[in-house]
Amino acid sequence: MSRKISMGLAVLIAAAGLTTIAQGAAKKPARPANALTCNWPVGPNDSAQALLRRFGSQARMEDIGVGEGETERGVVIYPRDPRRRLYVLFWNSDRKRPQSVRFYADNAPWVVAGIRIGDRLASLRERNGRPIRFQQFGADYGGTLHSFEGGHFAGALGNCEPSITFSAEGELADAITGDGVTSSDHPDMGKANVRVGSLGVRFSPPPAE
Repeated sequence: MSRKISMGLAVLIAAAGLTTIAQGAAKKPARPANALTCNWPVGPNDSAQALLRRFGSQARMEDIGVGEGETERGVVIYPRDPRRRLYVLFWNSDRKRPQSVRFYADNAPWVVAGIRIGDRLASLRERNGRPIRFQQFGADYGGTLHSFEGGHFAGALGNCEPSITFSAEGELADAITGDGVTSSDHPDMGKANVRVGSLGVRFSPPPAE
């Protein structure tokens, strides 16, 4: 009789343990299926050739615009799908280490550290917990992210970082245009109605040889 009781207790304890494990697993948020990370769909050690092999017909080499009318040779993933299309640039001409992965479509399904194209600067500032600094509008590479100033998004991805270009849909005061860096906390920023215009991830440069 005592043996049956012991066996019953053992079953209950085991069941309780499995429940605890399941609850712990349930608390861990799942990565969104369309989230770009430091390792997916492009990792820090992926060469152009590795990506072409991995994605097959879903990737090809192209000349990719980098601003000022300049282009660089890179890999385009999902080239026939405008919504999912990703542009991969590399640090060097040997294209062995990726520099960045970016996307531009307003209706793109991709997410980077919880950020989407179209998100408002004011919302990102609140989530970041600190000011966000970026290139002033109207100049070369206007709206390009400079720094999260050590806020939440600065370390959100680990070994890479979110890469953002902001766009303005409202009134642009002289104080936030031209050469120089501005901040999400600038008093004229509200009138500019700033949002995320393009988005992606950026990798650290390879170590010097």
